[in-house]
Formats: sequence, C-alpha cells, structure tokens
Amino acid sequence: MVRAIKISLILVILSAVLGLAGTYVIAYRKALLVEREGIGSGLIVDSFYDQNRHTGMEDERIVVFDPDIPGGYDLIQTDGDLALYMDDQTTRFIVKNLITGYLWHSFAPDTDIVELNSTLRMQMTSPIVIEYYPYQAQTETLSRTTKRESLGYTQIDKRMIPGGVALDVTYLRIGIQLSLEVMLDDGDLVVRIPESSIVEEENKLASISVMPNFGSTKDDVIPGYVIIPDGSGALARFKASDNQEPVQMNARYYGADRGMNLESSLDQMMQMSMPIFGIVHGYRQHGMLGIIESGDAYAQMVMSPAGANGLPYNTAHTRFILRETYVFPTNLKGDGITVIQEEQNHTDMMIRYLFSTPEASDYVGIAHMYRAYLTEQKVLEVKPEDQMRLRLEILMADSERGLIGIKDVIMTSVDDALEIIMDLDDKNIALDVILKGWNDDGMSGQMPYDLDFERKLGPDRSFESFFDQLNEMGHSVTLYMDQVTTFGSSSRVSARTDFARGIYRRTITDAMEGLLYQERHFLIPMTTKEVMEEDARYVSSLGVNAALDQVGYRLFGIYDNGEFQPRGESINRYQEGLEAFQTVSLYRPNAYLWDHMTAYYDVPMYASQYTYFDDTIPFLPIVLQGRVDLYGPLINFFADPIEQRLRLIDYQLKPSFIVTEAPSYLLKFTQARGYFTTAYADWAEGITSVYQEMAMVHDATQGKDLISRDVMAYGVIRHTYEDGVTLWINYTDQTYSGSGIDVLPKAIRIGGGS
Repeated sequence: MVRAIKISLILVILSAVLGLAGTYVIAYRKALLVEREGIGSGLIVDSFYDQNRHTGMEDERIVVFDPDIPGGYDLIQTDGDLALYMDDQTTRFIVKNLITGYLWHSFAPDTDIVELNSTLRMQMTSPIVIEYYPYQAQTETLSRTTKRESLGYTQIDKRMIPGGVALDVTYLRIGIQLSLEVMLDDGDLVVRIPESSIVEEENKLASISVMPNFGSTKDDVIPGYVIIPDGSGALARFKASDNQEPVQMNARYYGADRGMNLESSLDQMMQMSMPIFGIVHGYRQHGMLGIIESGDAYAQMVMSPAGANGLPYNTAHTRFILRETYVFPTNLKGDGITVIQEEQNHTDMMIRYLFSTPEASDYVGIAHMYRAYLTEQKVLEVKPEDQMRLRLEILMADSERGLIGIKDVIMTSVDDALEIIMDLDDKNIALDVILKGWNDDGMSGQMPYDLDFERKLGPDRSFESFFDQLNEMGHSVTLYMDQVTTFGSSSRVSARTDFARGIYRRTITDAMEGLLYQERHFLIPMTTKEVMEEDARYVSSLGVNAALDQVGYRLFGIYDNGEFQPRGESINRYQEGLEAFQTVSLYRPNAYLWDHMTAYYDVPMYASQYTYFDDTIPFLPIVLQGRVDLYGPLINFFADPIEQRLRLIDYQLKPSFIVTEAPSYLLKFTQARGYFTTAYADWAEGITSVYQEMAMVHDATQGKDLISRDVMAYGVIRHTYEDGVTLWINYTDQTYSGSGIDVLPKAIRIGGGS
C-alpha cells in the first residue's frame, strides 16, 4: 500500500513537470514567429542581456595609428600582404600589413614611460619568456619553484633562414639553449622553436611563452578584444586597468590532463577544443588569428587583462608546457610529495598567425578565416546542402542492482523504437537516430560494450530488419559507443592490462554517484584504439554508423612499460582508431579529430562565464557551419526552453531529443537516472513543433554563408547571409522595432533574400 502511494506521488510530480514542459512548448510555438516584412522603432534595454552570457554591443571607435616603421628596424622579408621587420639591438619585431599600413608589434606599447622595473620591462618586450626549475647544488635536486627568464642575460646569434630569421639563444646564467625562428610563409607569420634546438644542463625547462606580447594593448586606448575558444566561444574586451578586478587566465587547450593530475575536477572551464586565439584591434578594422600548428597537446592559452599582475596591458599568447609537477601518492589516503616531470614533452612548438582584412576583423570574420584554413588543410570539407535533420536518441535499456546480480531495465524495445520513428516519419521529420543501450545490460553496462544486442529488446533479426527499414525510409541509424572508460564489468578489457595509470602510478579513476557503479576507470589509449577497430568492423557489417562518446574530448597521458607517455601519443592512437570507421559521429570532439567526423553532437551553447569573459559568442558553430552536421544539447533538459531554443537558431544548430517508450521513473535506480523526462508520449508534440519551426529557418538559410552577426540592441541579434537574407532573434520580453522592422518578444523573423 505504501509503495503504491509512493508510486502514485511520483507519477503526479512527473505529470506536473511534464505538463510544465508542455506549457513551455506551447508558449514557444506561439512566440516563434517567422515572417518576411515588418515596421517599427524602439526597445527598452533589458540589463539581463548585458551580461557575459550573451553577446554585447560593439565599440566602433576608430583606431588611430602611425604606419611608419620606427628607426633601427631592418626589413627581413616581405610575403603577400605582410612585411617583417626586426631591431637587432632589442630583438623586437614588427609585422606590417601592407594593405592597411597597420603595425603589429611583438612588444607591449609605451614600456619606456610606464613605471616598470628592468625585469618586467624586458619581459614585456621579449619575443619569448622561459620558465625553468633551478638546480640546487646543495641538495643536488631541482627546486619545484620555477624562475623566469626573458632575453636579458643571453647571447644571441642571428642567422637568416628561408622567409625570415633565426635567433640562436644561449641563456648565460642557467646553461639553456634554444632557437627561435620568425618568418613569413605563404602570406602568414610563423614562429617556431624546434625541439632539436633545445639544450639543457642542470637547470630544466618548465615552459616557453612564445611571442607573449604580440598584439598587446594598453588599457582601453585601443578598442577591441581577445577571442577565447572556451565552449562555444568567448570575448575578453580591452578595458582600463582601474575599471575591473583583473585576473589572469591560464587555460589548458583540450582540458586538464588526468594522466598528470590525480584529481578529477581540476579544470572548471568548458573545453577549449580549438588550438587558437584571436585578437581584434578596432571593430572591423584590424584582426589576427593565432593557430598552434605543433605542440597543441601541451599548450596553454594565457590571457592577461589590463591590471592583472599590476600591469596596464591586455595580452594573449601561447605557453608551451615542457615539464610540470605532479603529486606522487605516498599512502592510500592520497597524501603525497610533489615531483617534477623527469622527461620533457617532446614536440616542436609552432604558431601560425593569420591577419584579416578590415571587413573580416571581428569574431565572425576570424572564425571564417579559421574555417578557410582548416578547409585548405583538408581537415574540413564543404558539405552538400541537405534537409534539416533532428537527432533522436532512443534509450533502449539500462540496468540496476537486483536482488541477485544486475537487473535489466527495458525502456524501448526494437518494435517500440520503430513505432516512434514511423510516427515522426509520418510527420515528414528527417531523423538522425542514435540507439543507446542496445547492448547487454544497457547503456551503462559492460563498457566498452560487448558486440551483442540485448535479447530482451528483440532478437537479432529484429534489429537487422529495423536497420533495413530505417535506411529505406531515409533516416540514418547509429549505435552509441564508448571505448574510453569502463565500469570494470566488460569482458573486453582487463583491469590488469587495460586500465590506464597516470604518471603518479595509480589508475585514472573517477568516483561515480551511481547506485550500480561507484567508479569509472580510464582505458589505455592503445586499448581504446584496438576496441574501436573491432567496433568499426561490427557496425560496418550491420550497415549502420557509430556515435562515439568521450574519445573526442578526453585526453590524457599514461604511465606504461616503465615510462610516461604524454598525451600527444594518445592523440595518435585515437586518430588511428577513428580511421577504421567509414562514417563516425563524435560528442564534443577536439579539433585534432575533426577530419574524421561526419556529425558533431552536443555543440556547446555557452562559455564558462568567468568574470574575465565579457561576451559569449558562437565562434565554434561559425567555424564548422556548412562543413559538418551540428547538433545542440538535448532539448529535454533545457532549463529555459524558450531562450535556449532561440539560441539553437542563433547558433545554427540542429535540434536533439532523447526518448523512451516507457516512463522515465523506471530509470530511478540506474546510472541513467539523470534522464528525468524522456517518455515519447510526453514529447511527441514538442518534437514536431520544434522541428517544423527550425526547418523553416534551415530552408531559408541553408547553403548561404553567414556574412555578419550584429547585436542591434542588448538581446537582439541580426544575422546577415549571402543573397541578403536576414535572420532576427529577439531574446527579450519586449518587441524590438528598428531598421524598419518589428521582431516580437521571444521570437525570430526572417527577411530579405532574392
């Protein structure tokens, strides 16, 4: 009786939640208005949209500059629209844009008049700054506290190389040598430090900051911003040092390295999935994109706003990590000693700097420049136009702890899945179907999955017939897989031979808050590669696709066979594994895997929103638009359905849902209990309405390149596409009237076009 009452209460609560979700769907349908004409004027600014969760208004001040090269600089090389100059006495560089006359300096401005001590002045003008672990002769050990050196106490031998100059640098006080190459190549600036040029004695390198002051500005003298590839993208605008609480950002590309750090919550930023940064001096006036071409697995982005470290400069650069410290545990409690990485990370360090035309000198133009670069490098290909597709994840089964052993929880049988798909097909909805939990013990059981269908979902021949029917209907069908982690129950891996260990000699493990599994273990990348190759043969034999979770965004080094293998080696293994697939979709992949993917799932729609970020922008979606299918996060779990669906349209992302035939409360004791609203009966109407609304936008804009994304007022965005098509998004609660057009609250509007 008590159990019945509890179940009834749960059902009432779920009904209320789902009813509320349904209300949001209806409200959204009423608000989302697609028209072609309009009039009006005026909007009251809502301060909610003047925050770093959104994109702000542009500072359109004109940058005043002197195009003349100062005395003492010699011309090193010209190439395309660039000229490279160097002052031999100060080892300072200037890059001149021959079209605009604008000068990009390798040093911070006004260092002669700003109150700086000699050490800081040298660091703000040096083209490289190193950090090293000092050797302590008394103890014959390395100090774990690093010291910093610029080019102050050095011997520098200059030699000419193709396209530029090389500086062979000897740090006289510490016995370290390296070569810095600065050159023009194919119309770009390239800065390189070959690994082979590095020589160390007792003191050991920790890191090298390359061109740390290139493009730096003083306070808010120059309007502009730094582009940060955090999540969807972020901007840090140039501000006066006395107008903020400045904090320097040090963020690792591709996230924290669990192979170096035992803790699982080290990097609170969203993934920096692109090895780039950008700088804009003046809105649509002067812009630059830095691309890390070598050494990205060991690179950090360092962004320092004016006021940070007591300096009035805005800077952004790349720091390459050659060695770092880690904690070596000395007992089971986790106590340990701090140890310095013995072997340096082996890599050349190279950055390519691209310079934009004035009209492309904003984050949209910089994103297009990066996309063009990736297309030229054969990483991305132009995608043929196609119809709007909706990503439909179907959770078929999971598992929970039973009276004896593990008990299956069946959520959607093969027949149920086919019925759901046929219902959506009748509504002319094109689908990208992902099956989750198709395997023994369901979605969270036995990872990496045994290549066998869960029999309680239907016999194998039912799956084969299901695949054939979906292919005939024109829907893609994909099996969800995860070959990076395991709960330890899979027969395909062994704790003794396949669990990854970090440099600290312990397995890389996450604590889970699950009722069935409490730990998740990371696999050796070579094991992941081998499992991926087996899985690729399996899906190919079935004539379906694969959707791989975690391999795209988990990157770590391992301790194996008596030595530490840094995470650059892991990238190689994952790339080799992906080559076995004919087509593959990836969840939140880092850029080093982009040449393998056909679809990108869970595109981030926000940045981390730290205080040093001023804006959130769709930099990542703009880079990949027209090159790969981009799907947003699952709409089922949007906290603010109306705003976040508008953002899907703003960011040009396709919609995603997860559904089950059975009610969601059956998952309450499984690892999938976070999926609290999945029943197809509750979402059928919402799926249909969202698809129809977004298909209208897709049909109006597909195949047309985004020319500009302008903030017309806080919370009001205008996209302009080729052929003059415009898309307006009004996030606010008030009608926007301006530019001869009205946009209703919480609505969109399409206009223009041929």
